[in-house]
Amino acid sequence: MVKDLGIAEISFVIISNTLGFVKKNIRNFSPIFGNPIHEVGKYMKFWKNSMLFSLGGAGYMGLEVLWRGYSHGSMFLAGGTCFLLLGYIGKQRLPFAVQCALGALAVTGVELAAGLTANASYSVWDYRSLPLNFQGQICLPYTLLWYPVSFGGILLFRALEKRVASVCR
Repeated sequence: MVKDLGIAEISFVIISNTLGFVKKNIRNFSPIFGNPIHEVGKYMKFWKNSMLFSLGGAGYMGLEVLWRGYSHGSMFLAGGTCFLLLGYIGKQRLPFAVQCALGALAVTGVELAAGLTANASYSVWDYRSLPLNFQGQICLPYTLLWYPVSFGGILLFRALEKRVASVCR
């Protein structure tokens, strides 16, 4: 005889299946988030990256408030993502000027992705009146502005990464 399952039973089955999947596949996610189940060092890598993401998100929102007087919640996610990308780019064996140029392109890419998902109505920003824009989401003047921002972001990431790493030990 089959019993009808209630919400609690269905939730339990979903959660237990999800936990089983995560437990079996946690190693696949370790390059990104670290492996909090098996190694303390990887666990700390996750927290270090989380702290740097949060600092980058808050910093980006602060820059926006200074630049135009307000910000949007989605910019926290964009800023955190950009900060981690700038940190990754800053670790590459390239001339610093090339790192800054790649950083500007990476920030522009994140800005485009954020714009297409969170700014379809142009309520967060609107570049349609600026020259060489793409769908009003990105434009050449701001891509050029991201170069000095990337310069500072890469240097800031290097300094903060060492401090955050010492806190996460």
